[in-house]
Amino acid sequence: TDAICGLFEEILGKSHIIGTGGLCSVVSPYTKKIEHQEPWLTLHGLRIIYEKNIFTDKLEKKS
Repeated sequence: TDAICGLFEEILGKSHIIGTGGLCSVVSPYTKKIEHQEPWLTLHGLRIIYEKNIFTDKLEKKS
């Protein structure tokens, strides 16, 4: 993890590294690069997409 993040930082400059997914709490203690953990990020994104689709569907049914 540190090596991959280091390569990205060489290309893109200093970055903020966020650990995602259910196993980020397992990996994070063994890396120096992960600054924050967000294990539910994907599910939060899917919820937002779902809510936007529900809203759009309701608008289409009204017209």
